[in-house]
Amino acid sequence: MAASYADRVTQQIHQFTNTAALWKLPPIYSYWNRKYVVPRVQRVSGAGSIFDAYFNAIATAAQAKGGKRTVLYSIGAGDCTVETMLAKRLRAAKITNARIICLELSPVRLERARRGATAMGVADLMEFEETDLNVWRASEPVEVFIAHHTLHHLVELETIYDAIKAAMTDESVFLTADMIGRNGHQRWPEALSWIEQLWAVMPDRYKLNFQFRSYHENYLDWDCSTSGFEGIRAQDVLPLLVERFGYDWFAGYGGVIDPFVERGYGQNLDPDDPADTGFIDLVENLNQTLLEAGKLTPTMMVASFRKGGGQSKVFAGITPERSVRRP
Repeated sequence: MAASYADRVTQQIHQFTNTAALWKLPPIYSYWNRKYVVPRVQRVSGAGSIFDAYFNAIATAAQAKGGKRTVLYSIGAGDCTVETMLAKRLRAAKITNARIICLELSPVRLERARRGATAMGVADLMEFEETDLNVWRASEPVEVFIAHHTLHHLVELETIYDAIKAAMTDESVFLTADMIGRNGHQRWPEALSWIEQLWAVMPDRYKLNFQFRSYHENYLDWDCSTSGFEGIRAQDVLPLLVERFGYDWFAGYGGVIDPFVERGYGQNLDPDDPADTGFIDLVENLNQTLLEAGKLTPTMMVASFRKGGGQSKVFAGITPERSVRRP
């Protein structure tokens, strides 16, 4: 039986109560991210990283407001690690009219965030709102929205996007780094076919799944959305954005590479082992070739959207429209 909405809320809050128990991204992810993802973000955004892009957006808006209240709303802020880092940078830059408003479902995570912000001396630059985003509405115009790996957890995407758009001005921006692949982070058939072919020839030592604590002779295409909200509507994240927003810049990536750099199987690969990094290079180059040829659609994105048309900069010709994979 499918979990009810209330059950999923309970499961989601429980899942992130003890973050120390969650599997961290493996070191091989950092190797892949630095070598392939970061340069793409830099190319399209002009910023050094997605975090720099977040900061630049709020700093630019705060300067344009001439000392008046400037707000950044973070959608599904969690423990507010990113938001606290941004507040520290605002403090260092002596930007005092900006406020970061953190919207989060879990009271446990928000309390952890408050303590962290107080310890870092930036609580006065932040506000914390316990809210279910599926019924949320902004109470003021918003200069900057960010959603850092949170959109794929949301059920009422249409309602949330409409609420975000209603709060934006023509100058506002909506920046995000998120998952845009198949629901539950399963693989679309065309990507799964390539993964299974790689699985047949790659070393057996790559086939241990650390999250399931088991060896998988065959790749496990697991549906993560059976409990909680993990990837609940991942495949709808991008098409609904395309319907409602224009964009300044967009970089889409991922697909075949995902299992080998993520939490389950990525723990098997060592960034200090040339054989392992060589394997990642091979799979990533295959992945990018397939994306550019239109044989795959991306499973991840970094992007900046706005109400109307923008600069429309993309990496390797892969536009948001082209990145939509219709079921």
